[in-house]
Amino acid sequence: MMYKKIKKILITIFLIMMTTSLFAVEEYVSKIYKEIDIIFVEKDDNDLKQILKENGEDKNYHLMESYTKKKVRRLIIENDYEFAMTAIYIIIDNNIDVDFEDEEVVEMYSTIAEAYEIQQQYEFEQETKRQQELAKKESELKKRREVIEKEYVVSKTEEGKTIFVSGKDARLSSVKWKTAIGLLDFNMISDFQTKQNNLGDALALEFAYNYSLDNMTVGFDVFGDVRFLTQSTMGMQIEILPKIALNLLSKNLFFTMGFSGLSDFLTEEQTLDTTQIGNFYSPTIGFQFENINIKNASLKFGADYYWGHLFKQNLKAAFGVKANVAFSFAEMEQVKLSLNVGLRDKIFIKQSGIENRFNAIFAIGVENVIR
Repeated sequence: MMYKKIKKILITIFLIMMTTSLFAVEEYVSKIYKEIDIIFVEKDDNDLKQILKENGEDKNYHLMESYTKKKVRRLIIENDYEFAMTAIYIIIDNNIDVDFEDEEVVEMYSTIAEAYEIQQQYEFEQETKRQQELAKKESELKKRREVIEKEYVVSKTEEGKTIFVSGKDARLSSVKWKTAIGLLDFNMISDFQTKQNNLGDALALEFAYNYSLDNMTVGFDVFGDVRFLTQSTMGMQIEILPKIALNLLSKNLFFTMGFSGLSDFLTEEQTLDTTQIGNFYSPTIGFQFENINIKNASLKFGADYYWGHLFKQNLKAAFGVKANVAFSFAEMEQVKLSLNVGLRDKIFIKQSGIENRFNAIFAIGVENVIR
């Protein structure tokens, strides 16, 4: 009886030891499995090499290798051949190092390599097809753009975006121009010292050009007239004024710097004393406000300083002011017509007295229609 009891006790102890050992193995292998799971999620080939190398001599290495192959099969199902190829190659390489034979791994490598090559060929064909379609679309867009550029005008909005405007209705344009012909130009030269007034009429011509850029507007104004005076044969004046407006300050405020000149054509009997100042040519600097719209009228005014007086005897100062109101009365597709009423006045402060040259101009204007 005692022998049987001892035998039972020994058997029980042996079974307990075996169960504990089995559980320990399962716990150890399960930990390796979890590490392999993380490696395949992160697709870290270096960690996969490390964990297989560290456990290559382990008696349960076949379980780890089998689990790794299971993860590779999962990648094949998901068509992730690239890391599947890498993982299989790592298994084969490690098996050689630890002298572990597994023909299935080699067969898997061949199968994956073939499938990977097919996938790459398919992706290459799809990418080639996509590139050809893009090139075809680009060619069609280029042809359409060429047609559009022939039929439309390229312009820019205030925000700087490029747009296409119909050539028949080029209202959105960076260019603004205007010309006016003064059919009635009343002028008078007054000398406040001698109290002489020299009256006459003239023909006037004016042209203005503005080009809008992203941050500024540049352009020029040209004005000229030929006058017929009662106390002298003829006279003329001309102004050429390049200008610039900075959008940061105002789109309507222009700074000007240019040239102004006037001349009296004298007869042999006339002298400068009897015809006031006579000839005067000067560089100018000034400002002017433009495109101040009030209903169907547009106002423009400014002033200029003629610093050429510094080089002319008997002149202390010289400057001019001007204003024009344009009343639009007809608008067509590309141009509109306007009635212009303009005033111009040049003042010359001499050593002895003041000379004033005044013009009142009634003109017909033509300008392009823009928004």
